[in-house]
Amino acid sequence: MAGRVDALLNANGPRHGFWGIHAVNLATGATIIDRQADRALIPASTAKLFSAALALDRLGAGYRFVTAVTADRPPDAAGRLAGDLTLRGGGDPTLSARPLPFDGGRASPDPLQGLQDLADQVVARGVKRIEGDIVGDDTAYSWEPYP
Repeated sequence: MAGRVDALLNANGPRHGFWGIHAVNLATGATIIDRQADRALIPASTAKLFSAALALDRLGAGYRFVTAVTADRPPDAAGRLAGDLTLRGGGDPTLSARPLPFDGGRASPDPLQGLQDLADQVVARGVKRIEGDIVGDDTAYSWEPYP
């Protein structure tokens, strides 16, 4: 198999790109082919299908990502929140400028519309003034700057 893959890559491989291949025999664990497997590459679009399939399998079709807004205490009768308001990120794609369902990548006219909607919900809960910080909490995800 390795010889056939090498021949295919040599004949039709990318002129300005790179391939990374690592295939393993699932029964024995033995490596079948290993070409540039240790090179950090950005996944191709087809690799994203596996991520989407796994998410659909594990999370289910009804799963929704959310951004939770929390505070240590509710606002007082005058609408004053004494303390911090925390936005706890959860991968919510509706905070982007893309309208959903996805329509080809066009940004909405107002790229801050998702945050405006979130702010409107906070106001609807009685908050008129925040006497603290607005904190962005992204601890749900580890920071990985490289693929």
